[in-house]
Amino acid sequence: MKTISRSLSIVAALWLIIIGQNCKRRAGEWKGTITETNGFTIVRNPGEPLLKGAQIRFTQDLKIGQSTGKPEYMLSQPRDLYVDAEGNIYISDLKENNVRVFDNNGVHQRTIGRPGQGPGEFDGPGFIFVNQAGEILVTNDGNRSIEVFSREGIYQRQIQPKVFSIIKFVYATEDVFFIMSYSLTSPGYELYRYDTKSDKAASLALWTLNLDMSRVSLFDPIMSFSVMPDGQLVYGCPKDGYEIAIFNPQGRLAKKIFREWTPRPVTDREKESILAQRRKNLPAQKVPIDFPKFHAPYYAVNTDDDGHIIVQAFSEYLDDPGQRSESIFDIFDREGRYLAEIRCSLKGLYEKPILWKNGKFYTIEQDEEGYLSIVRYAVEGLAQLKID
Repeated sequence: MKTISRSLSIVAALWLIIIGQNCKRRAGEWKGTITETNGFTIVRNPGEPLLKGAQIRFTQDLKIGQSTGKPEYMLSQPRDLYVDAEGNIYISDLKENNVRVFDNNGVHQRTIGRPGQGPGEFDGPGFIFVNQAGEILVTNDGNRSIEVFSREGIYQRQIQPKVFSIIKFVYATEDVFFIMSYSLTSPGYELYRYDTKSDKAASLALWTLNLDMSRVSLFDPIMSFSVMPDGQLVYGCPKDGYEIAIFNPQGRLAKKIFREWTPRPVTDREKESILAQRRKNLPAQKVPIDFPKFHAPYYAVNTDDDGHIIVQAFSEYLDDPGQRSESIFDIFDREGRYLAEIRCSLKGLYEKPILWKNGKFYTIEQDEEGYLSIVRYAVEGLAQLKID
């Protein structure tokens, strides 16, 4: 028996060596290039991912939101969500003008704020972030500010960055925000680095809107961004192709990531969904609709705790909220190398906030009756997508 056990151990060890060599061989097959120019890094990726056939599995394990029952579990108009390191879930409700906090099991812990325009009150709560000190930061449309609450939900202070209006923000370091605001120089949105100590906002990027009302702009490039675990900003607005920019916490361009891509056509099913929605919402409008031929290279950029850059490359637009549609995510490592293409079928991710946190995937889903809920999926396989 000892001889058999020893033999099995030797075989297992050999298999581990072989697997390790295969991983190194596959890593060595990456066909991209990494170069330095003008003080920043350029990463160029081929159209094919390094890890072909890679898959991750989504398993729903939590849903928050119900049409009847206790009021604290009934969501009226959830706008954004955030999850802290302990798995607590924060949900801003635009209609109720508050933020609700749930624990990792979906049990309501507290409700923060109430309607109004005074300290600790909301007139349009939006994006949420929880900093390393446990403070809860929430944008407030009414006074164009960021309201700060303690971990226990007690109002602390108000931050009013020197930008026109806060559309979205992320917290980079203790004193620095990256903020998307309306542009005052041209119709569109502008990305700023705002330093709370110096009270200065420095512009980093501009996204100009197409104001042609006869054209469907739903598939045009948009601005999106997320912060890496090390405080670097991942920024995307693919108006000139499949390109992602990385800024360091000081706001200096550190890296550009490119990927070869083939345009995805706007499908007839998507066109019909948009026409059906137009007939429903604007029955008297007779303006003809001009559809673009192709989707933008990607829709949004995100990050996870492991340093993956997760690009929402495609999400099929469907008018039916209860219908599942295909979504495609491109996975890059922290160096910017294209690792995998992941295809999944979930309920309408188009224009919905999504979050990758603690090995979970969070989003807002709508049921057949139009009711919105926060849904969490356990994610298997994402952490293993890497080059050893």
